[in-house]
Amino acid sequence: MAGKTQVILEGDSSFTKAECSLKTISKTWEREDQGFLLEFQNVEIDEDNEEESKREEEGEESNLPMIRNLLKRFRGLFEMPKKLPPRRVVDHWILTVDEQKPINVRPYKYGYIQKEEIKKLVLEMLQAGIIRLGRSPYSNPVLLVKKQDGG
Repeated sequence: MAGKTQVILEGDSSFTKAECSLKTISKTWEREDQGFLLEFQNVEIDEDNEEESKREEEGEESNLPMIRNLLKRFRGLFEMPKKLPPRRVVDHWILTVDEQKPINVRPYKYGYIQKEEIKKLVLEMLQAGIIRLGRSPYSNPVLLVKKQDGG
């Protein structure tokens, strides 16, 4: 109803939706074309289903003790490492030709803020024993990757 006037929305059957690939769209799309997709669906929500879905999201109370026990039992797997893993029987190294000089690669230039963040992270990992100082003449590149959440 629009005011006191009854309005009936009717679709045009010639505009049925059909699945097509992006490649097909880009081949047929012209500069002045515009596209819109409107889809109306009737959605009914009854209160019983709403409460049930909340319970499913939160997890059933009866399963929580089992999960807590698993987390307690394997808590070491979820903690930050405090040292390097134990030495293995076979140590890894890269064989090089005798007297071969390392490749000279210029480091990627970061801004002041990024450099400070790298220093902070490297220091934390050194103190935690996750990494150690090396004597390799080869460079060890460091990359900062932005998280999806912006952090």
